[in-house]
Amino acid sequence: EGGTQRSVKLDKSVPFVREILLEDFKKKSEAFFSDPATGDQVFLFGTDPEDGVQPHEFTRYPNWYPEYLKKEGIPLGKPYVLNGFRGLDQPTELWDPASFTDTTFGFNNWLLHEYDKWIDSRPEAERKTQDGLNKKDMVRASLYSYNAHDVPPNFNLDPRIRVMIAGYPKHRGYGKWKNFASQI
Repeated sequence: EGGTQRSVKLDKSVPFVREILLEDFKKKSEAFFSDPATGDQVFLFGTDPEDGVQPHEFTRYPNWYPEYLKKEGIPLGKPYVLNGFRGLDQPTELWDPASFTDTTFGFNNWLLHEYDKWIDSRPEAERKTQDGLNKKDMVRASLYSYNAHDVPPNFNLDPRIRVMIAGYPKHRGYGKWKNFASQI
């Protein structure tokens, strides 16, 4: 508003904050699917973090994501899909609470899982688009991978996360991501 600088930082480790974003996702997806012109198009929900924000600096509950997975009965520690790619040596998924990437993509996995649970709780007719397609298959969480989250997360992603990779590496090339220092 009026170019005024804000010092507000969203802490996605706080359940109340995530619930607000989930409600926005549900509301916008329902509005999208109510338009007959959408046909077989997917609903894109932007989840880009705020520029200049390092969420792990403001995280109240640093282990929120693994605790959530445990509560949901979803194992963390499955075989990691990038193990061996470009020399990466990480056989299983892990969570790094100090990683901007893990915080960012953990939220996206959480959002899609919670959306699925909500859709599954709806009457059968409300689980489908007007064209009879499953709404869960027709949603995407969408974000850029850049700045402090331009390296892959340490765990596998929901395949409905749409990631656009920035053409310049900022953090690629550090630590275990040294072989990823490329604009490709």
